[in-house]
Amino acid sequence: NQKIKEQQAKQKSNINSETDNNEEPLPLNDPFVGDGTLGGASSGVKVIAETEEDKRKLIFGSSEKNIQFSILRGWDIPKFVSYGAVDIGIVGKDVLLETEEENFFEVLDLKIGKCRLSLAAKEKKVSELAGSTIASKFPKETNNFLSENFIDAEIIELKGSIEIAPILGISDYIVDLVNTGNTLKENGLKELKVIKEISTRLIVNKSKFRTKNKEIKKFIQRIKND
Repeated sequence: NQKIKEQQAKQKSNINSETDNNEEPLPLNDPFVGDGTLGGASSGVKVIAETEEDKRKLIFGSSEKNIQFSILRGWDIPKFVSYGAVDIGIVGKDVLLETEEENFFEVLDLKIGKCRLSLAAKEKKVSELAGSTIASKFPKETNNFLSENFIDAEIIELKGSIEIAPILGISDYIVDLVNTGNTLKENGLKELKVIKEISTRLIVNKSKFRTKNKEIKKFIQRIKND
């Protein structure tokens, strides 16, 4: 279960529910978790991928004829939902904090994939943040944190392993996702402050929420009752 939760924290999934014969795909990152249901949040809707060839596809059928899934990168999911390419998305709150897209409603906290966005450092303290450098994949939320605390510091945006930044001396602190904290410890870093609690959220395209309100609400209720 812990392994599945850690995968869910990294994966960002998307769903698309259609009520006619013109099915559109639902994006997700890893449809092959556990018993084949969508990350434990699809209320029994199973991805159909019976062969190895099926598993290499980017669009999948499901156990219900009006639902399809597709594989997308987590950071792209808000854009696909905002553009209406899919109706419903399942994505981490960390991605939503950074996205510039706005054409969706965040309707449900699925309470899976839980982790936290935290400030960490090798030897520095929170009180020494002023005038420092902070490396992060999450510059927007890092800047919000600094602004809320009236702290002036430089943010360095990185895409790879953030933990290496203080080790190589390009930053004093990092802001990154933390689950068990083992990666921080292995790299000589200490978690100093939790900035935001993170979990997996369900988002819905604003227009589709109006035009397919009944079907989407029914799907959401199934998830709530799961």
